[in-house]
Amino acid sequence: KYFNGQHDTMRDQDAIISLELMVQCACGGDGEMAPYLDVLPLVAVPRLDTFSEGERDWLQDPYLADLGRVEVERLRFAWDRLDLGSLVRRMFVYETSEAEREEGGCFTFERFHYYVGIVSSRAMVIEGTKHLTPLPDMANYAPRLDALSRRGVAGLGSRYFKLYHEVNYDEEGSGGGLALTVRADRNVMAGEQIFEDYGDTDNSLFLDAHGFVPDENPFHCAVVPIVFLGTIGDEVRGVLTGLELVDPRNPPQICVYEDGSLSDDVLYDILAVVALSGMGESKMWRACIERSSDVSYGSEVAWKKCVLYEGHREKELKLLVDACRRVEREHYQTSLEKDVHILQDDALNLSEKAVLALKFRIAEKQTLKNAIASLEGLIHNNVQPTNICSPVNNATCQNTNMFHSVSITTISTDVLDDFKSFMNNLNGVSIQNIEPAIVGNGMRLGALSTKDMSINDIYFSISSNSTINLHTAIINSTPQLSLHIQQIAKHRPTQQPERDFLQLLVYLLHQRFIAKYESPWWPYLRTLPTITDMKNEINTHPLFFTRAQLDVLAGSDVRLTILKYRDIVKNTFHYLRSDYHTLMALSVGLGGEGQQLDDVLTRDHVYWGHAILDSRSIWWEGKRHLVPLLDLVNCAVIKDKDGVPNRVHKTQLEGGGSAASFAVTRLSHAVTKGEQIFENYGQPNHVYFLYHGFILPENSNPNDCVLVTTLLISKPTTGKDALLQDRLMKNGFHTYNPTFCINDNDDSLDNVANFLRVKHGIHGNDMAGVRDDVKWKVRAFLEYRLQSYDDLTRGTAGDNLLLGVDAVMLDFMQSEKRIYERLLAGLLQKWFSQ
Repeated sequence: KYFNGQHDTMRDQDAIISLELMVQCACGGDGEMAPYLDVLPLVAVPRLDTFSEGERDWLQDPYLADLGRVEVERLRFAWDRLDLGSLVRRMFVYETSEAEREEGGCFTFERFHYYVGIVSSRAMVIEGTKHLTPLPDMANYAPRLDALSRRGVAGLGSRYFKLYHEVNYDEEGSGGGLALTVRADRNVMAGEQIFEDYGDTDNSLFLDAHGFVPDENPFHCAVVPIVFLGTIGDEVRGVLTGLELVDPRNPPQICVYEDGSLSDDVLYDILAVVALSGMGESKMWRACIERSSDVSYGSEVAWKKCVLYEGHREKELKLLVDACRRVEREHYQTSLEKDVHILQDDALNLSEKAVLALKFRIAEKQTLKNAIASLEGLIHNNVQPTNICSPVNNATCQNTNMFHSVSITTISTDVLDDFKSFMNNLNGVSIQNIEPAIVGNGMRLGALSTKDMSINDIYFSISSNSTINLHTAIINSTPQLSLHIQQIAKHRPTQQPERDFLQLLVYLLHQRFIAKYESPWWPYLRTLPTITDMKNEINTHPLFFTRAQLDVLAGSDVRLTILKYRDIVKNTFHYLRSDYHTLMALSVGLGGEGQQLDDVLTRDHVYWGHAILDSRSIWWEGKRHLVPLLDLVNCAVIKDKDGVPNRVHKTQLEGGGSAASFAVTRLSHAVTKGEQIFENYGQPNHVYFLYHGFILPENSNPNDCVLVTTLLISKPTTGKDALLQDRLMKNGFHTYNPTFCINDNDDSLDNVANFLRVKHGIHGNDMAGVRDDVKWKVRAFLEYRLQSYDDLTRGTAGDNLLLGVDAVMLDFMQSEKRIYERLLAGLLQKWFSQ
């Protein structure tokens, strides 16, 4: 178990399986694995640990050379310290009962080293266990065509591998037989060689573990040592540590792909900080150092100063290009062109391993060269004009009082008429006093009243069986589709609501992109926003935001919330791509118009489906439903003559819970015939923006508040942890990093005060809210937060300078700023005026 004092499960398994192969080797022709051993390579797999010192020099990579050197030393250490030679002899006697039989040179360190290379390069790793599997281990490597879609997601390669390599036990359970199933990971014709995608692996791992360098590898990135970024002094390290961008004990390694992208998004943030530090003793750099020294009142202020400052993107790219060029000039002893010439010169008679090393460094240099070209192209096109309206053509700059997530393009009358006919013939609709209409004003479609109605009148009533929900998805599908939908995420360690969501999402994707015209829901599905609508550069849905668009929200905790939301959806996409029953469900009925599975289960399609379910679902009885026509009712707060807003939307079953029950929706405000019906969704603007892409006008949303997710307490040492947790619980908090939503209501600021009292160790007055003992901390918190908005100098929608989502984001930021300003003014008047 000990390799140089380190426990390593994978190496343990390599050693254990290798010892058994040594026993089989000693058995010769009598061994049950003899036919398999006979087809193994005659010489050692050319892994890094088999290279000579001279061959390692061909790598021109000191790190990899040292890696191979250390590995062979580790194996020798284990062989000697654990006396594996004696162990394998005891295994041989135990298995053969032939104590006197000659082992034929099978029990040497050299043979052990040889078999470790065999196991390392050929065994499948499934659920943490290595399986050396005769015949399937002969499938050579080639990446799948969709490999690029997996890049940048940690652990995703193993999930994809498990989809095509499955271990199952027989009906007797874990004590019964073991079955390993290997599936083709791509289409293959009879007689063709089968290839496999080995996973998201860089060339260095292929060379180290498998002994080859692939000709094509979308996951290969060229290493740019961090020293080539320039001098990283104590101040820079302090900022990077304060923002939790690096672990001081384990500095990051920059790895750039040939398209100029980086192996981890956090590397861009590191580049931004280093680039800012290169501006010397600038005011911006000093502000960054000051704000990053303490982020416990909220990290977004520091991020805006240090990472998301104006012009950071171009500075990141230029710094990366300069670093790549330095690596080309200073890190390698030969040029790319020289290496290619050497490889083609047969007269040099290079060894197999020297050729491998040469191919590896050629791939590194070619990747760097391509990355530099890509980055220079990005720099050239980086500064894009903002969506600024022309002062001459003011007709394109019409200000609206609502911004919706969908495109402002209109829907055809044919689609609308088809949908009206669909609704008129839909069984299970008992009351329908609304009709769909193109309403414009940034909202695309809406619902108009077909008669005069008063508050609490029923305007829509529908059976659950006439909506898209998990129950109808299962009962209305073909048996094969229904079976696979019910099996999706069955063994996933997740809560039931999330599993229900995944199943409904797959059904929605099937109906929209595979069944299409044959789907009973097609007239309804055609009215939904399209992917083009959601990616429209003017009205982009937050799931499709570019990094530049997200920068507009720098300083607001909503930016982080959007990033987390996108991560959730990204993980959903990759989970579905690696889920067997999802693939089977989306294969039912596939093939029309030459359609392939990869054409259906795309990132854009999954993001679209996620956005549809998140933004349009209507809930009753604890279940989500897509409700044709009712989901066209737009959001607005309608106040009566006394200034009282309409009540929050509610759809509920009426009919005593019997099979004849209908989901009923009643009016929250009076309407006349032909007037658009609105509902108060009852959410703050950050929720509207996150899931829908719109906000309500300032001062018109009584539920609005500023989201705070980055106010935290650093976790204390173990001895003080219990005391702090107890005090947090007494004040109503269950985490060191709670979420607040604060507005002009004194209670919301009182919650912040209660947390700050615990955070700063101010004893007494628990649950008392703002008091003299904590008022200065509350003031400091508000003043610190306001610094996030101190440079909102770009035009807002009201200035007719910006269109669509850019205008919405800036209005949103201005709204948050004014809430903080009102909170601070109220605090000063109440607690500091005397």
